Amino acid sequence: MDRLAIERLHAWLQHTAGLRIWYDAERMQAGQQFPAALTEGIGESQSMLVAVSKAAVESQWVSMEQNQGLAQQGQFKRFAVIPVRLEPCDLPNELFSYSAVDAFGGRMEGADAARLLRSLHSVPDLSPPDEVTRQVIDTISSVAGDGPNPLTTSKMPVAYLTCGWRDTGNEVLLRKIVCQGFGEEGFHVIGDAEDHRTTDPTRIKSIMGSCSGQLVVVPKRAATIQSLEYNSLRKEILIGRSLEMPQFFLVEAGVSLDGDFGSFPSRLVDVAGNSMSALESIVRDAAEDLRETWGPPRKPDYVFVATDYNDLVVKNHVVRHIEQVTGLPCLKGSDFGGQTPSRKIEIAIRGAALVIANVVSQTKSGLPDINENACIEAGIAMGAGRQLSIIARRGEQDAWKLDELPFMIRHNTIETYADDQHLIGLVHRYARPFRRRIIAA
Repeated sequence: MDRLAIERLHAWLQHTAGLRIWYDAERMQAGQQFPAALTEGIGESQSMLVAVSKAAVESQWVSMEQNQGLAQQGQFKRFAVIPVRLEPCDLPNELFSYSAVDAFGGRMEGADAARLLRSLHSVPDLSPPDEVTRQVIDTISSVAGDGPNPLTTSKMPVAYLTCGWRDTGNEVLLRKIVCQGFGEEGFHVIGDAEDHRTTDPTRIKSIMGSCSGQLVVVPKRAATIQSLEYNSLRKEILIGRSLEMPQFFLVEAGVSLDGDFGSFPSRLVDVAGNSMSALESIVRDAAEDLRETWGPPRKPDYVFVATDYNDLVVKNHVVRHIEQVTGLPCLKGSDFGGQTPSRKIEIAIRGAALVIANVVSQTKSGLPDINENACIEAGIAMGAGRQLSIIARRGEQDAWKLDELPFMIRHNTIETYADDQHLIGLVHRYARPFRRRIIAA
């Protein structure tokens, strides 16, 4: 029973949700000793699922795996240990204080599936501030000629943070002062997600392009920014320059912005020589000045979900999950009213970083229902060359046929889902590559 549930859960995580899973049944080599293989697997991972059942609680092997995961968490605080109950049972004493996810028989409700996937990333809720979502909607409304809503208009600058991420010298303190100061002055500060496996210039350029400007924090590692110690910083600075975006430098005393970098607007921050209050004042003064000149992004990033507006699972769970995992606003057609809602929806789709079209929903009666508007919105995304993922509900009793969908839609790749767990897994796979780091909001 446990093995069937675990296989079902493993298949959902790896094939549906698109996660890289270390699973001993697949990854252990012939003749490899289990303790050594387990140590290797934990070292390659950023989180651990502990499958809990009545039999597992009595198993010495499960106890050894669980304790090794807890030891890893003690050494690396970002390492998540997540109990998953495969049947109704008590948690082991060591995991009693942990929040468990119920996946009885390897199956979950949509909300539990979303919570499990968010927990695996070991990051907090990344949902953007309401102000950021409102100003995206305002930007779209303005393009449509309707203008922003004066009662909800937001002007929150979005700053891309380029800085040193080492935990040595004054770098931690400098980051903390800058991020806190800019956050308190009304900035939304973001960066590339820390759990991306590789540094992809294309991805970073895309994130930067959705920002108001680039905030560069230069810690004291060497006497000049031309040093090899600043290779990664210089690469991101040059990406920002190629986008012709506003750039501002906060430089720790003792570092020279020589060469081409000397012309950038900057402030000197003497971490060693100034008091904490003086440092905070310098940073907040800089943030206050920039807030007046940067303003909201001209081309914000967001995800658009095309669906039946009565599909509460998509509206309440899918939209929320996308925002929590990616840090991006997630819009849907019902967000737009005013004089020309259809025009606004068209503009929103044409500017989205990702469009997910749910072309078949389940009605209250349990029967499938083809969403004609979602099909039209998928067609708009296709014509605009947006990244598009088309999904459709198909349960065991669903009778709809592919040729019932519009001709232009049915010849695309359409992935079907049988239940809410499957739906959340698919959406997670589509949205996860767009995740970013939320540093201050």
